[in-house]
Amino acid sequence: LHARLVVGADGVRSPVRDALGIKTRDHDYRQSSLVALVRTAEPHRCTAWQRFLPGGPLAFLPLEANWCSIVWIRPTAEVERLLTLDRESFHAELGAAFDFRLGAITDSGVREAWPLKRRHAEHYVTSRAALIGDAAHAIHPLAGQGVNLGLLDAATLVQVVLEARAHGRDFGALRNLRRFERWRRGDNALMMSAMDGINALFSNASVPLRRVRVMGLGMVNRAAMVRHLLMRHAMGLSGDLPPYLPIALGAGEARLVEMVAAFATFANQGLRMRPFLIERIEDRNGNLIEETRPRATDAIRADAAYIVTSLLQGVVQRG
Repeated sequence: LHARLVVGADGVRSPVRDALGIKTRDHDYRQSSLVALVRTAEPHRCTAWQRFLPGGPLAFLPLEANWCSIVWIRPTAEVERLLTLDRESFHAELGAAFDFRLGAITDSGVREAWPLKRRHAEHYVTSRAALIGDAAHAIHPLAGQGVNLGLLDAATLVQVVLEARAHGRDFGALRNLRRFERWRRGDNALMMSAMDGINALFSNASVPLRRVRVMGLGMVNRAAMVRHLLMRHAMGLSGDLPPYLPIALGAGEARLVEMVAAFATFANQGLRMRPFLIERIEDRNGNLIEETRPRATDAIRADAAYIVTSLLQGVVQRG
């Protein structure tokens, strides 16, 4: 393969990362994520639910009709046990864990499990190559931040490449790509540490910690400004973001500039919010923590992925 820039966006077991000889620092959470499609007796009302339980969070994400996609994080041994249950026993246990908020579980599809590990590449870049998304960092999925961080990686790399080209510099040179690594590595490490802390806090059944959780969530819920600041940062709408400024690259590259502008528009409209009408987060006792009304859709998320991919391809092909 001969290219001025290779972008490794090939997942947590990245062959590109391995080929580049970039090592990772790993941490085993000793948890696994059980995923399945389930049907509930009562309609989900286009609401996404997440309950924080002692072993890990349980999320119900609405699909068509009364079907939901579930993500149930538990200690690995517990997940292995859940995989062996017959359908009726699994339905009963899942319904009880969810406090039957949508009635009984009436049907389900194939259950799958994924072990959870934190993984962070020691370097994001080498000469002529850069890692983004899960190839660079794997984060605990409890808050769904993995895709957000990946999109920010892609947008930042695009910004760095476009600015280098606009100034006549070699965009694939290590000295240029290091700017991307400095820009993103600190923010990614901070979010990974925050998710580790939240996971440790909510996965612990200690009574003192439970009181701290209740008190802390209550304080955040009452402090609207703090709550919205945290939400904006989690959605990727604040912090050290790429400016998304279209750069005048010449009349022959108008489409490339148009896609930059389109990506900026999607980002400003709340692109990285989850695609549901209402998102409701509860603690283990069913108390409301937060309820939001995102504006993004699956189509916008797909368009954004296409835009990022097209931007990267356009930059390299036009280089």
